[in-house]
Amino acid sequence: MAYFSIVLSQIIGFVIYILIGIAAVRTHVLTSRSLGVFSQFITKVTMPILLFVMTLNGATRQQFISALPVLAVSVLLYFLLYLLCRLLARLFGLKGNENHVYRACAMFGNIGFMGIPIIAAIFPKQGMLYIALFTVVDQLLLWTLGVNLTAPVDKENAMSPASRLRKMVNPATIAIVLAVIGLFIGLHLPEPINAALTKAGLLTPPMALIYLGGLFCYIDLPQSLRKQEIYVTVAVQICIFPLVF
Repeated sequence: MAYFSIVLSQIIGFVIYILIGIAAVRTHVLTSRSLGVFSQFITKVTMPILLFVMTLNGATRQQFISALPVLAVSVLLYFLLYLLCRLLARLFGLKGNENHVYRACAMFGNIGFMGIPIIAAIFPKQGMLYIALFTVVDQLLLWTLGVNLTAPVDKENAMSPASRLRKMVNPATIAIVLAVIGLFIGLHLPEPINAALTKAGLLTPPMALIYLGGLFCYIDLPQSLRKQEIYVTVAVQICIFPLVF
C-alpha cells in the first residue's frame, strides 16, 4: 500500500506538470517556437547532466561490476523489444517514416521523465544502482538506434556510415561514456559541484512533462486516438511483454 501511495503521488505530480504545460500554451506564455527551444534545452543540457550525475553517483566500481548481469538482462530486453516492434509494425502494414517512428515509440519509454522519478521514490537506495545500470543501455540505444529511427527515411538512406556514426555522438551519449569512465577511475565530484549538477539534472522530469503538455495543444488528439496500433502497443508493451519477460 505504501508503494501505491508513492506511485500515485508521483503520477499526480506528472499530471500537474502536463496541465501546467497546457496552461502555458493556452495563455500564450509558450509557443510552438519556444517549445522547440524547451526541447533543445532538455535534450542537450539538463538530460545529459541528469544521466551523468545519476550514473556517476548511482554505484561504485565494485557494485557496477558485480551487477553486470543487469546490463545483460537490459540488452536482452531491448533485443526482444526490437524484434517485437518490427513484427507489430509489419502486422499493421506501416511503411516508411510511420514505420520507423512507430518502432521508436513502441520500443522506448519515458524512462528519464517518468521511470527514474518513480523508481527513485520507491527504492531510494538500491534502486539507484539498477537505474544507473539500466540507463547505460537504455540511453545509449535511445540516442543511437532511436535517433536513427526518428530520422526521415529518405535522408537516412542517403546518409553515409560516417554520418550515421556522427549522429550517435551527442550530449547524452557523451555524458554516459564520461560517467562510466569516471565511475571506473573512482571520480568523486566536490560536493558543491555535485549538488549543483544534481539540482540542474532534476529539472529534466518536470520540464519534459511541461513540454509534453504544451505539445498536446498542437496535436490532433482525436485523429491520433483513432489509430488502433496505439492500443495494441500499450497492451503489449505495458502488460503482456513485461509479464512474459
